[in-house]
Amino acid sequence: MNVAEHLDRVAATHPDRLALGGRDDELSYEELEARAAHLAGGLRAYGLDPGDRLGVLAPNRVRTFVLYYACWKAGVVPAPVNVRLGRDEVAFLLADADVRGLVRDDAYADLVDGVETPLPAVGFADGTSADRSLGDLFADPVTTHPLVSDAEGVLLHTSGSTGRPKWVRQSHATLFSAVGLAYHHGLTPERTRINFFPLYHTGGIDHTLNQLLVGATTVIPGEFSVDRALAVVEAYDPTALLAVPTMMYDLVSDERAADCETPSLAYVVCGSDTVKRSLREEIRDVFGVPVVESYGMTEAPPVSVTPLSGPFAEGATRPVASACEVQIRDPDTDDPLPAGETGEIVVRGDRVALGYHDRPEEERETFRDGWVHSGDLGKFDADGNLYITGRLDDMIVCGGENVYPKAVEETLLGHEAVAAVAVVPVPDERKGQKPVAYVVREPESEVTEGELRSWFVERAAAFEHPRRVEFVRELPRTPIGKIDKRTLEEEASDRFEGAV
Repeated sequence: MNVAEHLDRVAATHPDRLALGGRDDELSYEELEARAAHLAGGLRAYGLDPGDRLGVLAPNRVRTFVLYYACWKAGVVPAPVNVRLGRDEVAFLLADADVRGLVRDDAYADLVDGVETPLPAVGFADGTSADRSLGDLFADPVTTHPLVSDAEGVLLHTSGSTGRPKWVRQSHATLFSAVGLAYHHGLTPERTRINFFPLYHTGGIDHTLNQLLVGATTVIPGEFSVDRALAVVEAYDPTALLAVPTMMYDLVSDERAADCETPSLAYVVCGSDTVKRSLREEIRDVFGVPVVESYGMTEAPPVSVTPLSGPFAEGATRPVASACEVQIRDPDTDDPLPAGETGEIVVRGDRVALGYHDRPEEERETFRDGWVHSGDLGKFDADGNLYITGRLDDMIVCGGENVYPKAVEETLLGHEAVAAVAVVPVPDERKGQKPVAYVVREPESEVTEGELRSWFVERAAAFEHPRRVEFVRELPRTPIGKIDKRTLEEEASDRFEGAV
């Protein structure tokens, strides 16, 4: 099944119910389907054929999800790019995805300045700086769905443990399996949820789909701010609020949150990063509701979530049994481990993606015999609760964004004054973790911390930049000659926690 087929059926069943609301638009299910159908016809007229990939640089708006729906109707594969990346990273990703066309918002025009695609780029709105806008692409509606469930439904990028960007090929079956998460959450057409997860991430798309697939309402407010969150919660009286921990930290830290009227709010969903106990307690104190955590990855979107009823362990999740199977395996032997033992989390089932685009070696390493090997460490307790305990690699999660030390190190090594570098995380109450760089300067170099940080931000994503640069004469080494990052991490945590 093409996921658009099911969305069409929901629209026919609940034509007048509000499907999507937000800053720029409100659409009933009937209006959503009609707009997507006409835009799908426009995408065909633009020159896209079934199976073609469309690069997307777009803000968190209703119109962005309408574009995805239109792509599915037309058999086109959307490939959204993280708009917080740098220009070189965006150019690389678009080329690597083999996109045929490109839709971009004017706000991100500079990110694709000079990027060429087989079809000229189009803008989102009238008056755009692009030659054409999406408004020009409306045409006769598309009413057929040319792709089946095992075809690509969306291309979403992530990074491997080496930091090299790669695209994940999620199928229509993977997208449709979001309905299992909806049932797990007990979603019904009467529910309304506010979704602040970005629509270039799997969480933003997945949590919007699991609402729409059951006829519920999703509010896409736009980029997060405390003022916007407070306003939209009072305007829509939601059942749930979905946000990354950094957003919730800012919200509950604002004294106005305690006075916000939230009579229908039943829970808060936090994902993309670990939720600290202190944040869970603050959310309960301010809003009087529990925190639902979710665990997943681009290769297998949310596969385990906090139950909404019955006893459960705080900070743990339960696998969505209707959509996937989760095991803990020994990283060395690949043998399943019993409850209580820590190992690598592996997943199989409908939630698993097709694989990577043009990364055969990494695909063979991650997708093995139907199982996704996550690279995450975790364990089950005797009651079936899943706990995430760390990473097999040394990934840093900063404010919900993945920061890979190796990628940061490689960028810093591009500076002529840097002879050697090691990047490690330090705990941070608001962001979760922040990167710190230990740098050995070239002889006679007098480069400063501020100069290095500014130089870095000009070349890579701002969220990746080291929050502290510590200059050292040499980096500590292990007995076999490797950089001793464990020692550096302990030192950084002792010196800089809460101070970067």
